[in-house]
Amino acid sequence: MNTPSNVSISVAEQRFNQCSALLQLELEVRKATTIQELEFVFVNETLRVLPATSLLFWQGEHRQIKQVTRVSGALGVEAKAPYMQWASSVVNVVCNSQQATKVKALTANDVDEKHKDEWNEWAAPYMLWLPITRLQDNQQQQNCGLMLFRKQPWQPGEMALAERLGDTFFYSWQFLTKKHSATNWQKWFTGRHKQSLVLVLLLGVMFVPVSQSVLATATVVPSKPQVITVPMDGVIETIDVKPNMQVKQGDALFHLDDSKLQANKDMAKKALETDQARLFEARQLLLSEAGKRVDTHELEAIIKQREAEYSFLSKQLEKTVVYSQNDGLALFDNIEDFQGKPVQTGEKILTLANPAQVELKIQLPMADLIDFKPGSQVVMFFNIDPLTPVAATLQTIAYDAVITPDGLFAYPLTATFTQGDTPRIGLRGTAKIIGKQTSLFNYLFRRPLAWLRQTTGL
Repeated sequence: MNTPSNVSISVAEQRFNQCSALLQLELEVRKATTIQELEFVFVNETLRVLPATSLLFWQGEHRQIKQVTRVSGALGVEAKAPYMQWASSVVNVVCNSQQATKVKALTANDVDEKHKDEWNEWAAPYMLWLPITRLQDNQQQQNCGLMLFRKQPWQPGEMALAERLGDTFFYSWQFLTKKHSATNWQKWFTGRHKQSLVLVLLLGVMFVPVSQSVLATATVVPSKPQVITVPMDGVIETIDVKPNMQVKQGDALFHLDDSKLQANKDMAKKALETDQARLFEARQLLLSEAGKRVDTHELEAIIKQREAEYSFLSKQLEKTVVYSQNDGLALFDNIEDFQGKPVQTGEKILTLANPAQVELKIQLPMADLIDFKPGSQVVMFFNIDPLTPVAATLQTIAYDAVITPDGLFAYPLTATFTQGDTPRIGLRGTAKIIGKQTSLFNYLFRRPLAWLRQTTGL
């Protein structure tokens, strides 16, 4: 005989087993990775939580006829079988009712007479309608659900479990349906479809017009420099300015050693004075001794020669100090390069430049020469501020390459700045010269094709 305590333990154990089965079923639902796996769990594992003699899974698109596609305990479904046709018909009848979105217990009395008679023939008397949907959305027509048939009536606790399962089933179904749609789209891009699409896109991109451009080193130089050279042979005694020093008109730039010239000038002056004294004595003799002939013409010629020598040496002494003819910057590398060293006439000592009159000197490697025209756009990136581009305009292009200090052949180009503050003379950086438009293919493969043609002659 069962005691009350034994009955309580039996009920508690039954509820515990039911909860365990529910949790296990939800776990199986979340583990499903495909729609087919999920449908299998719907049809076969649901019976562990909601015991029934048969379970049918139906589905159908919005506003279309629904069909039973799976039956518990069966490997396949014959859609034209009488039982399947009756079950699908019942599904459509219930879906068209106002309670289609809710979990509901139904019997043969809840359908029309035609389906009622066939119900008693094909199915158990009690059916649980379990739409896979969000139960709070009463306006949504379902596209899948379950029908569970058995001989015993459905209890309120089982109805609550069915609502919980319907919610769980819906989220899993919605997730895998979206994933399946994305997967089908991704599959189209695999294999030959993907390869063909990528090939077409690459071919199309190769014909996209782009502007040709090359990079080259560039330096800011004076546009109208005044080269200061040595006026005569000599030795640099002092450099009176410092590198990059601002000078004004009339300032002394450098001195040549004038000691030798000064000595020669002093000697010439003494010789001139001596000859002038001799000429004076000769003329006095002509006045004091009448009839005596004295040749003064020779002395006068000698004096003229002495005067010319003295004047020449005086002018040479003036040249030993070189003055600035204009305002500007004195550009040279180092004072020690010239101070105390012998120089020749015409040898460059420094450059005098106006800091407001500058231009860009570009050394373009021979291999990077493309079809540029004067007026082409130039973008300068200075090393001191590479993130701030400075606009310039191409002015001249040399017809022949020259050897750069690095030992490379390059075409000298000049460009003028178009806007902004005037850059400081001597700044260096990288200039981007933009030419006419061409295809992306020619932009990318111009140099490889040129190398191939030079190598093979094709």
